[in-house]
Amino acid sequence: MVWLVSWLPIGIWVGDFDYVLTRVSRGTWQRQLYQGLLYSGLLLVFLEFWRRHAPQIPRRGRLSELLSYLLLGLFGAGVLKLALYLLGSRGGAEFPDQAWSWLVAGLSALGVALVEEAVFRGFLLGGLAQRWRAPHAVVVSSVIFASVHLFRPGSAEFKLGYGLGLFLLAVFLARIAWKRSIAASAGFHAGVIFWNFIDGVHIEPSWWAGWQNETSSGALAWLFTTLLWLQWEVFTRRSKWPSPAKLSRDVPEPDDASLP
Repeated sequence: MVWLVSWLPIGIWVGDFDYVLTRVSRGTWQRQLYQGLLYSGLLLVFLEFWRRHAPQIPRRGRLSELLSYLLLGLFGAGVLKLALYLLGSRGGAEFPDQAWSWLVAGLSALGVALVEEAVFRGFLLGGLAQRWRAPHAVVVSSVIFASVHLFRPGSAEFKLGYGLGLFLLAVFLARIAWKRSIAASAGFHAGVIFWNFIDGVHIEPSWWAGWQNETSSGALAWLFTTLLWLQWEVFTRRSKWPSPAKLSRDVPEPDDASLP
């Protein structure tokens, strides 16, 4: 409902229902109004639900975790874009020449990531894991995350590719949130979407590079995400998923030593 109320009235007003959902609206005040309404509304809903039904895991995390995983996300997404550019899958590169543009992109990416991680990897993942086994909660929350991002114009190939890319990213983010914190997954997420907000390197559409200038919709992004996820799993200590009994609301919030 928050999403619908955020874009539909603006679309009716400008005479194009899905205007703010398309790339042509980027940089316009209508797109900025839509994003402000959407993420403000999501944040308010999240805060109310969290107040009533706060899960114990994932934990909130610390600023140091957000910053360290922000660097990891920037590095991973940056290497992917560089690889696509060097492989000739891009149609050129143009980056902002003003520091203000970079700052706005960074703050926007951080704000979007914090809200989305709080909702999907915080409340949704944590709430589902209190009722189901944690791996099931990861899959369901990741499917929902990918699905809500597909409510936008695009071809069937784009939506299939983009949906798969977002699902792989969401599972990786869920693993980070579960084994580290929401702050860590938000940092990584912000690093990834920062490059989309800069929008400096343009995709030549293909199944390999992606569609509609969305890196995540291409096979190379699926491969990069999977390899980075596996490397992260190897680097971090493997352990079993906690049982639902450990997630009951009467268990104190876990410290670092008790995290899986």
